[in-house]
Amino acid sequence: MNRDEHTATTLATRLEEYRTKRVVKNILYQDKSYTYHVWGTKNRDAILLLPGGSGTSEPFFDLMYQLGEKFRCITLDYPALETMSELAEMIATMVKAEALGRIHLLGQSMGGMVAQVLLNEHPDLVDRIILCHTTTSSEKLNIIQGNTATDKEKDLRLIQKLPHWLLRAATRFMMSKTIRENNLTEAKFWRRLFRDGMDRRSKAELIAPIRLITDFLKNHSFDKDTFKSIAARTLIIDSAEDKSFTAFEKQALCEVFPNAQTIHFEEMPHLGLIEHRDQYLKLIEEFIPGVELDVL
Repeated sequence: MNRDEHTATTLATRLEEYRTKRVVKNILYQDKSYTYHVWGTKNRDAILLLPGGSGTSEPFFDLMYQLGEKFRCITLDYPALETMSELAEMIATMVKAEALGRIHLLGQSMGGMVAQVLLNEHPDLVDRIILCHTTTSSEKLNIIQGNTATDKEKDLRLIQKLPHWLLRAATRFMMSKTIRENNLTEAKFWRRLFRDGMDRRSKAELIAPIRLITDFLKNHSFDKDTFKSIAARTLIIDSAEDKSFTAFEKQALCEVFPNAQTIHFEEMPHLGLIEHRDQYLKLIEEFIPGVELDVL
């Protein structure tokens, strides 16, 4: 077995263990039951991992596998809610039921947007926040880049007309394209994992990320004073090579969190958190006091 085959086998083994041992829980919000997942050490600091635009949390499995040695890890697949505020309220209900005290947030891509809304509307729940390869919504950014919410609304109207099978196929195609552009080492493994996640989602759940991002851009706007009380407890990670967001979008996030710690990579891809997990774990260890992670 060569090195690549060994790595793929190791990932598959850990994924199977994660699926077998994670704790699946449900929370009641507005008379509906929503599922979330818990992994890791009990009675320790909790960290909430908020996934990107795929809406599925399983791509975090390897990260959670390692973080679980020191944290109680919580994550979820995004449900088919209408607004970011609704999602933030549902997550806050989940956190209050699951965690002891304040939690740490790790938001990747779209997850960073969710994290900002959660932080703004429920600041008492958050200790430290890591915003990874993401952007924000601000008046200045809207002036520079135009009304991107209008473009997202057009996209939303279009995809709502698609039948479920075609929407799923289109989503699969876009994820394969993203994996290819990010040069993921185990591309076959990650394509299968993301595909499985897409196949489990209803049409409403597949649409949810674009609906939520549209709402974020249209109905939320932050500035340098919004997060003043927690800016110093914020870590921003971005990369010049990340093509998912423009330089203006990356800079806007730093302007909203002017006192945040920042890590500006040159060549990390958008999915660097997956492909270069060990380097990101090291950053987490350095950022959150008292945490030491043994990298596999």
